[in-house]
Amino acid sequence: MRLLGEYQQKLDEKGRMVLPAAFRDELSHTKLILAFGDHGELGLWPDTDFDQRASQKASKEYDSEADAKAYRRFMSNAGEVRLDAQSRLAVPESLRRKAGLEGAGSKDVVVIGVGNRVEIWEKHRFDRFQDIGVDDAEGLADA
Repeated sequence: MRLLGEYQQKLDEKGRMVLPAAFRDELSHTKLILAFGDHGELGLWPDTDFDQRASQKASKEYDSEADAKAYRRFMSNAGEVRLDAQSRLAVPESLRRKAGLEGAGSKDVVVIGVGNRVEIWEKHRFDRFQDIGVDDAEGLADA
């Protein structure tokens, strides 16, 4: 699977977002898992790719306390989601809050393809992520 590109979208007041057309063919025929990412983004994974990533994290779970926390954070902030008839994805409130997408009215989001997953970013958080080094990006998840 190869998901590529950057798209500007809106998250409506009910927490729904239309999945860009470029990703629909790849993702509309599979189970989808939405999870909070390591840098403050939401990752939308086909279930098999999510399972591979979860296995990678699980294999390091007992290597360090940080790895154990990262694994638990990843798994506890993930869940199955579905696209509705209008190709909208409903983002659960808890994940909207963690990703900086809560509040009244619609929110500007950036949706990017990252190989085997789609990432959903609050626009300003994505801009900051793009402007800083990867080593400094860990703090975005707490911003």
